[in-house]
Amino acid sequence: MTVDKIRRSVLVLGGLTGVLGGAAALGVGGVKERESDEAFWAAPRRLRLYRPQSGESVSDVYWQDGSLNTGGYLRICQLLRDIHVNQSVHMDVRLLDIIRAVQGYMEYYGFNNPIFINSGYRSSKTNANTEGAAKNSLHLLGRAVDFTMPGVPAVYMGALASHFQGGGVGFYVNSGFTHVDTGSVRYWSDEKKTIRRP
Repeated sequence: MTVDKIRRSVLVLGGLTGVLGGAAALGVGGVKERESDEAFWAAPRRLRLYRPQSGESVSDVYWQDGSLNTGGYLRICQLLRDIHVNQSVHMDVRLLDIIRAVQGYMEYYGFNNPIFINSGYRSSKTNANTEGAAKNSLHLLGRAVDFTMPGVPAVYMGALASHFQGGGVGFYVNSGFTHVDTGSVRYWSDEKKTIRRP
């Protein structure tokens, strides 16, 4: 998938909520769009993730048949652990749903690479040693992830994640990654200009 194709698809994102509207967009649009949303969320929710720092990858279903798939969920939580202290926590399922929505949208447009995880859960020690990390970061609670998709600019991934309105979205354009969390809906950037909801 080319960057131009991603740019066009993100620009028309508001008109494509029927492909997968995300939790916040369920019920928006016509009957056909709602049926597409429901079909997407009723299917097994698989995440394909890669952790460059450890070389680990996972492709697992964390939700299936209306409930948590414990084995897949725990394997995903292990990949999202604080690799500096080798400690994992139960990650917020709503966070995994946001990542799944982003990944599902990209898959629909033919971009089938895994999401690269920069940071998931952080211990208080790791958070204190992370440059620019907030003292009360949602990473400490297993409610935030920093990620990239190689070949896709962070601003596009942020625009896509913000569409689902599942929480905060940080556009780290200069650093080349996107932050998503399950806190209040808000947007920020490492650039000087103000970010508004795309």
